[in-house]
Amino acid sequence: MSVPPETPMAAAAAAGAAPAPGEEVDWSSVDQVSQLVSRTTMAAMHQLWQNHASGMDDLGREFAERMYDSHSQAVRDIAGVKTFDVRRVLALLNAFTESCRELVLGVMQDVRRRDDDFTQQLFQTTRSAFSRNLRAALEARDAWYREKLRGLRQRHEAQLGAVRHAAAVELQQRQMQLKIALARTLAKSARAEGGFNLGALLAARTGPDAGAKAAAAPAAAGGADGGGGDPGGETMRSSAAALAAVSAASASIPDGGGAAAEVGPEAAMLEELFQDANAADALNRELEASLAKANGEVLELRDKLDAAQLSLVELQGDAGQWRSKWAIESTKTDSIKRESMAIIAKCEEHLTQLQQQHIAEISQRDYLLQRCRDTIAALEAKLAAASPPPPAQSNSQDRVGPEPQALPTAQDSKRSLA
Repeated sequence: MSVPPETPMAAAAAAGAAPAPGEEVDWSSVDQVSQLVSRTTMAAMHQLWQNHASGMDDLGREFAERMYDSHSQAVRDIAGVKTFDVRRVLALLNAFTESCRELVLGVMQDVRRRDDDFTQQLFQTTRSAFSRNLRAALEARDAWYREKLRGLRQRHEAQLGAVRHAAAVELQQRQMQLKIALARTLAKSARAEGGFNLGALLAARTGPDAGAKAAAAPAAAGGADGGGGDPGGETMRSSAAALAAVSAASASIPDGGGAAAEVGPEAAMLEELFQDANAADALNRELEASLAKANGEVLELRDKLDAAQLSLVELQGDAGQWRSKWAIESTKTDSIKRESMAIIAKCEEHLTQLQQQHIAEISQRDYLLQRCRDTIAALEAKLAAASPPPPAQSNSQDRVGPEPQALPTAQDSKRSLA
């Protein structure tokens, strides 16, 4: 079962680290792959920073609006006071101060919570995005190398198939060449033994079986003379084979022809064999040239395969380096997280100090307000003791007019406090 090839772009897109449209990445270059991982990781961090910045802007806008509303409400409340009443004015100031304090504390808590969330999200996003993009880049690089090795293997197999086919054709041509050489040898032996071949041809006129018997007779005679173990015996057997071939070739000649007429077709057949041999020699030379070329291509493919294996070893080394870099980056992110936690702790300590200072200032303000209240009460008591008693028919409504005449005494009390 063949696995469908996976392109590097498809592998990178499946993992979420695909390059931008119109951008080509050389997966054989470590620098371009590392730049792709950095760009994708920084893109995720940039989106997170934008979200955090927009959230902080919204929080600042909300704080400004609430502070403006509180200030406007305090101004409207103070403007709505028709008569001077210190208690009412102080109550309005206390309400405004309390609302400002609650608003500031709430905003500080929101900022702290959002900073904590942003720090955690930044750490998790950076770590996950870097690991995901690194894994996607390594998978795309592996897919590119697998595709490259698959193409080299296919070309190598195609070249091997061509070489095997050329070798098969060459083997067939060699066999044909050997047959032609054997025919030449038989022709030479037949010409050297013309009288004996003539008897065999005359015997072959009676039929193929008689010719075969006539050709087998000298072979048996040679074996009886003891020539089976020497070169002379080999020559006799070759002559017998030549007689068998010539008798088989002359079996189709009609009766009535002489011995000279029967030798002519054999010579024509041998001439045709010689011509075929010459053509086969030219074809063999071409096949030898093509075989040499195919052998050179096979050697070249072997060199390419060795180079691909070396590049695969280098890729494995690069993967090890990437893993070591990932370990180093993990330690760096851990150190960044520790530094962030230290900064957050310092901010919390500073916030605690500010809260304590604020509480101290509020306590001082409460103390001053209490002294003001006591002084105002004492002055009001003195003023009540110094003023004549009102007439009996006067009511509370008649006291609305002359009430502001006590303002100079209140101002005098404020001067005494200052």
